[in-house]
Amino acid sequence: MVGVVQVLGFKVQGSMEVIATYRHFDQSFCDKLEYALTKAFGKINDPDLKGFWCDGVLPDQISIQKLLIEKVIETTAWIGQDGQTKFDMTIFLGVLALERITRNEGLEDCIPLNLEDVLNISADEKWVEMHLD
Repeated sequence: MVGVVQVLGFKVQGSMEVIATYRHFDQSFCDKLEYALTKAFGKINDPDLKGFWCDGVLPDQISIQKLLIEKVIETTAWIGQDGQTKFDMTIFLGVLALERITRNEGLEDCIPLNLEDVLNISADEKWVEMHLD
């Protein structure tokens, strides 16, 4: 029988290699990120991204190894002119985000005010990358 343990705000079942739930990468954070992405798309001056918006970010389970060693969260976002195209999303964690994770605090304040400055997207390949503070 595998027990459940808490590790840095994660509910972990099994080894550290498993996918786990970080309680602050939740619907509230994902909703704020969705609105920030939509606002950022409106500021990007790229004709290929004209009319893009985000209809959601999946508050998915994440790999503890990727989070603590590679300092990234990999998830899914629905983006596009209709907001319904599935994009692979990589969120790179900055110093503030990593500090908040180790203190078991929320990440909402780590979303940059000028998200468009730290946002990379490929509409053709269906991926988006961003950086948290």
